Amino acid sequence: LNLRNLISHGFLSTVERRWFSLCVVLIQTLELSFQRDGHTTQKSSVNEFDQGRGECNSTRGGLHSLSSLTKYKPLAFQVKLGQDILLGNEFQDRMRKLEIQSCRRQINEFPSGVCEVKHLVPDSHRCFLKFVLFGLAPSLRGGTKSSDDTGTQENPSLPLLPTIFITALSSIIEHSLRLLWCYENQRHYHCIARASEYYVTLDGHGQRDRHDVMISPFLIDGTSKNKLISLIGAPAFAMLSDLFASPSPDAPNIRSAVCHGTLDDAIVAELEELGQWAIVLNGGLNTTQTKQAQTDNNEPFLMDASCALISCLDLISSGVSGQPNMSRYEPVYSYTAMAKRDLGDILSKIEEIDSLISKNTHILNCVESMEEQQSKLCKDMGLLRVDTKALTDMVYRVFPTMVKDPIDDIWTIEDVFVEHGSNIVLTNGIAAQKLLSDISREAKAYLTAIRDGMNTLTITPTCTKDKRAVKSMTRFCGISKMTVDFYSFSVYIALLMIMVVHRDTLAVKSSSVVKGD
Repeated sequence: LNLRNLISHGFLSTVERRWFSLCVVLIQTLELSFQRDGHTTQKSSVNEFDQGRGECNSTRGGLHSLSSLTKYKPLAFQVKLGQDILLGNEFQDRMRKLEIQSCRRQINEFPSGVCEVKHLVPDSHRCFLKFVLFGLAPSLRGGTKSSDDTGTQENPSLPLLPTIFITALSSIIEHSLRLLWCYENQRHYHCIARASEYYVTLDGHGQRDRHDVMISPFLIDGTSKNKLISLIGAPAFAMLSDLFASPSPDAPNIRSAVCHGTLDDAIVAELEELGQWAIVLNGGLNTTQTKQAQTDNNEPFLMDASCALISCLDLISSGVSGQPNMSRYEPVYSYTAMAKRDLGDILSKIEEIDSLISKNTHILNCVESMEEQQSKLCKDMGLLRVDTKALTDMVYRVFPTMVKDPIDDIWTIEDVFVEHGSNIVLTNGIAAQKLLSDISREAKAYLTAIRDGMNTLTITPTCTKDKRAVKSMTRFCGISKMTVDFYSFSVYIALLMIMVVHRDTLAVKSSSVVKGD
């Protein structure tokens, strides 16, 4: 049956109970076998077993291994939009509007008389969507329930179920986009799952040489452009990439997190709460126990991911229905986005350190003292200095999309393909990525250390401890100019490495075209 993949990749809108019964039999068999071998099924023992196998942090780290979705402004804004949808006062109206928008048919008539009909959520998944919007979404409202949504002893409110909500909505989004991808790219054969064949998936870049990925700018042949981008819009395309298939350690990669174990503990906790809720509903327990469990499972990441997904659905469905929402979203987790962020941080830190040297008399005295003591070293390091303006110009040549103003400029289809090229180059230039990341981290740490300690330069030492502190800080600030010289040269080397990789990548591509590969 390949049941897990059929469900996790969104093919199934319903699952027959007999299939679930097979799963129950399998789980019981494994549990009995585990106990027969002398193991327990206690949670601590399972965790010890996992640690013994050396499981990687990305799959067994649980919620603590996932970064906040509000760390970067573009995604934080989308989370806020999702909060307005899920937690606002007009909840029922917003859900109805989203249901209609997701299922609305956009009809385009051509001069030839041919009619083109498009809609996001297919007929097979509409009942599933309705269950998610009106059955699961209300559970996320928690303490912000409306007057007609407040639980009582006789009718307790549904427990928080963000992980189940995330799992269900991800499945709907993936299969809905799959059908649109197939339609737009004339690949109707891939609309359904077939035995012994790879699916077209929303994520899965690790096997992109074996099957198409819906949020790749190109089809598997490497030359045909993905026409889905034009339909849903570049901002929605970027947001899908960030949520489901980005290389950054900060990226949520939601479907993978659900299906590959990261959220296992949260899913189990929610199922337990759901069981308690059902018992309370039938008069078996009081509501205090259920509410306590609810509070313990209220993780910020899960709520933020739920809000991000609902705002993503709103953005995609508005474009497909022919009434696109205005969005200024651009990638935050791609290789290019990470490199641009590191470069921006480094250049700003270099300017801040330069400003401190020129404006703070105490730091300037330290630098001048160091230049007197180590004149040759300071002179040699000064020869490495690359002007900040020259570096900035170089950055804009390497990363054209860095010129864009996120406030005034909308992320475009052209930007998608430009960034895709940059991502490929950075994938082949891991050393340059690492260098930029290290410089960014160290420049921030150095600047923070100077700011925290420069007041030490103003004190009159009265004891040995103070004298040592002043001497240490004098030396630390004395090398600030050399430090900036070194940082600027390192950035230049990293950019030069990227440009060389870009040149080599183009050469290989041109060679392949000539050979007819």
